[in-house]
Amino acid sequence: MYITQANIHTYRNEITKTWGRSVQTHRDCVELAKAIFQKTNKKVASHTLRRFFGLVSFDGQFRKSTLDTLANFVGYESSDELLDRFKNEEDLVELLVRLQVQNVEID
Repeated sequence: MYITQANIHTYRNEITKTWGRSVQTHRDCVELAKAIFQKTNKKVASHTLRRFFGLVSFDGQFRKSTLDTLANFVGYESSDELLDRFKNEEDLVELLVRLQVQNVEID
């Protein structure tokens, strides 16, 4: 499934916020994989998490099932639902910036 780097960055933030820790090492990925399984009853391999968090180089795309499991971990039904939320937030930020550039008062 195609996902932009900006969305991956936001996804990462959601996961670390939910987990309560940053992901910086292989051990973090092993522990996060366990936490994901405990919460969702679905597996995401630690090496997939290393690629997802940029600990090892990866220029491919992630499977929809992986993104869905990560979305489940942060409280969404699917990756589509989470990505829609990201899009809505991006649209809102874009609107606010446009209004600010046009010197429109924002309450």
